[in-house]
Amino acid sequence: MSKNRPYQICTKTIMDTSDPNIVFDEKGISDYYHNFHENILPNWHTDEKGFTELMQVADKIKKEGIGKDFDCIIGLSGGLDSSYVAYVAKEILGLRPLLFHVDAGWNTDKIDVVSDILKIPCPDASFDIILCSEVLEHVPEPTHAILEFSRLLKPNGLLILTAPFASFLHMAPYHFSTGFTRYWYEHHLAIRGFSITVLEPNGSWSSVLMQELQRLSGLARANKSLYWPFIFLYTYLGCTYLRLHKYLAQPDFACFGFHCVAVKL
Repeated sequence: MSKNRPYQICTKTIMDTSDPNIVFDEKGISDYYHNFHENILPNWHTDEKGFTELMQVADKIKKEGIGKDFDCIIGLSGGLDSSYVAYVAKEILGLRPLLFHVDAGWNTDKIDVVSDILKIPCPDASFDIILCSEVLEHVPEPTHAILEFSRLLKPNGLLILTAPFASFLHMAPYHFSTGFTRYWYEHHLAIRGFSITVLEPNGSWSSVLMQELQRLSGLARANKSLYWPFIFLYTYLGCTYLRLHKYLAQPDFACFGFHCVAVKL
């Protein structure tokens, strides 16, 4: 941000003059807001229309890829967004993507420590906070990782954890467990020297069901099932019912996972 430019934030978004090229109109609304509403939103269809258009594009790509080793190329950072794009491309759109990774500053030679999560080469009581998000399911003995975190944290240090309660196989063959329940955290953290301060579900039983209904519809369409229109109707009615009947939420019965914050005693 230019030192000569007074601070300003968009009256409609959180965009501000930390972007030196941001432009505001006379009402204080940024060009980001106008670009979204004028160019992105009119073409952003998250309903059946958008899905149909996406499948039409996928069909065209597959036809042009006949006789080739791959249909498309996808950049894969290893993060959530690009991993999900790769999943959608292969499992829902039925494409044959070539995945590639580009050094965008996140390669391991830029990281301070690269090691086995069970043998992190740092002294005892080295850290104030440890964040471990969606990793424990890929560790053969996740409780051993909790012990290592306990060793590394200072007294009163914070451990922030997330792990899946309901997830399908991913990153095989390095997916060893799922079903990290509220009781898993309460039991294993307590006996390893932690006191839980926050334990909140991410989603609920109904949101898990809606996700899987939508997955069913997408797979049926991708595989050109003759019954796809009926499955889509079933999905629409099922999701509508789940949204209207809040008693079906029941996050303790099922959810995507739990957000946990614990203090090292």
